[in-house]
Amino acid sequence: MKHRIEFDRDRQLGVVRYKGEVQPEDPARLIRELVARPGWTPRCDRIVLYDDADLGELTASNFKRTAALLQPVIAQFYGQAPNFSAHVCGNALQRSSLEYWMALGSAIYSPPMALFETRREAEAWLADQRAALEKR
Repeated sequence: MKHRIEFDRDRQLGVVRYKGEVQPEDPARLIRELVARPGWTPRCDRIVLYDDADLGELTASNFKRTAALLQPVIAQFYGQAPNFSAHVCGNALQRSSLEYWMALGSAIYSPPMALFETRREAEAWLADQRAALEKR
């Protein structure tokens, strides 16, 4: 498989690595793979890495299809559990496309998400989100 997902059971963190062309079915398929991992819980956050991805086919129509396939999977497996999705893309051209799609998707995609240039920034944001939850 060109895309892969890694799971850190102790940190409850899934890392999605896209490599090559991203198809509308890929995100939901990878989340289903993640939730099947032993030790996964609905508290599991995600870091999504796009630096090796080809987003050229992510048209408006394909994005709507991606969101329509992904939202029920997130709702089914995550429910109301607080979880976060940090996206990482160091490529400025691809990042601007991701910003656009993430802004459109925020109305239908329930987990809070943010876009970063580096994985370090994404991990820091996830840690801040978790710390804020623990203070409540």
